[in-house]
Amino acid sequence: MEINEVAKMYEETAKLLDKEKYIAAITLMRKLAEQGEVEAQLNLASFYMYGNGVEKNIEESIYWYEKAAEQGDVEAQRILGDLYFWAEEVKQDYEKAVYWLKKAAKQGDAFSQNELAYLYKKGLGVDQSFIKAWILYTASAIQGDVDSQFELGQFYQYGLGTEKDYKKAAYWYQKAVEQKEQMEANIFLGAFYENGLGVEQDYEKACEIYRETGQECYSEKIISKLNGKKVKIINNISEALEEEIDEEKYGAIKIIPKDNVDFLAHTLYSIEDFKKIRREIKTLLKSVENNNGKNELKVFMQIYTLIANIVTYDCEEEVSSDDYDRLYTSRNLVGGVLKGKSVCTGYAEILRNFLACRNIECRIISSQGHTYNQVKINGKWYYADLTNDADSIRSGKRFKWCLKGKDTFKNDNNIGLHNDYPNQTVDEAKEDYPEEEIKKVFIEVMDEFIGEGLVNMSRFLENEDEGLQVDVEDISTFLDER
Repeated sequence: MEINEVAKMYEETAKLLDKEKYIAAITLMRKLAEQGEVEAQLNLASFYMYGNGVEKNIEESIYWYEKAAEQGDVEAQRILGDLYFWAEEVKQDYEKAVYWLKKAAKQGDAFSQNELAYLYKKGLGVDQSFIKAWILYTASAIQGDVDSQFELGQFYQYGLGTEKDYKKAAYWYQKAVEQKEQMEANIFLGAFYENGLGVEQDYEKACEIYRETGQECYSEKIISKLNGKKVKIINNISEALEEEIDEEKYGAIKIIPKDNVDFLAHTLYSIEDFKKIRREIKTLLKSVENNNGKNELKVFMQIYTLIANIVTYDCEEEVSSDDYDRLYTSRNLVGGVLKGKSVCTGYAEILRNFLACRNIECRIISSQGHTYNQVKINGKWYYADLTNDADSIRSGKRFKWCLKGKDTFKNDNNIGLHNDYPNQTVDEAKEDYPEEEIKKVFIEVMDEFIGEGLVNMSRFLENEDEGLQVDVEDISTFLDER
């Protein structure tokens, strides 16, 4: 087809569309598309995708996107990859998403590089590779993709696919912050200035960055009231459980686990809240035995069960993405101990601090999309995920993620969540704690707690609307065993 003839057909198509003569326009457009005209193929695909002027037809739309993509059109490749990635109008297919996103990424498309990086990071449709994810995020971030800039900050902070480098992490968080579109970057960059990681510690700068979110963050409120006072840093709350805080000297408390320095974005507490938390923990621990070295399992189970019954999951879908105060407190002791609401990070931090008060070693483990613990019982390390066990404990069911070895824990838990970040202290947990011993102690603990009124038996009668999936047979068995 001659160039002039093609140009005339495009011009005529445009006129027909302006007059809303869709059938005639699409007939003409189809002729162009069948002659291999990429622009016509894209337009035709879009019309069928959204039902503009024609009956919506996803299969027909995919057909024309593929025709354009096969000719090397980067937009069509990106759209196909995105469709299969997000399962928009088509069945989710990560392998197809990888296929098309790779083609677009190779042509330098920043959006496709970002999505492909995510798939490599998670191991979806492709073998997991932090290195390839890091390379792709870098390529995308350099082009200004704000989500890739934030992710690159994460990769340098946690040492994913590259060496840990706080300066580079701060650099990329700053780049994301400057675009004013990725507000989570403000929380991390603010935390870097708050803690002096990769940048010189500067509380005023941290406050400035937090304020840019348009929300008054919990941490920012504390920092703004320091007035020259120092921040007292402790590893866990047991280190200051009985200590009289010198309020003339200190204006805040920071609780940072010594074996996971990257756990820093939700660690600052006002003196007032710290005192309330400490008082509440001391009250709750009255129902927990002291650790005499021979009863570690029972002490652990008492604390594990106790937390499950006083803290419920703060469903993140219900937390507005710009509700930074709630996002902050749901990840530390304020949310769990004072408000009774936490997300996974909060559950893990509550468990770590409660166990420390009974001299049981516990670590926070960060992974992709989830936080949980390692606990040392009777000289051996095990994994524990109280976030996923809490509902089962409250309903009297057996729990699946308590004191497990690495293989069981990773295989049984949610796919893709438990890939420990490198460069944090993680001991090899080779085996599960004997299930019969856990079962026996759990029944003993529940018996005591029910007797003391710490566990409400009416919970077992709640319906599924509360998310507890109650099973009558489980309850009967549980009561018979008691």
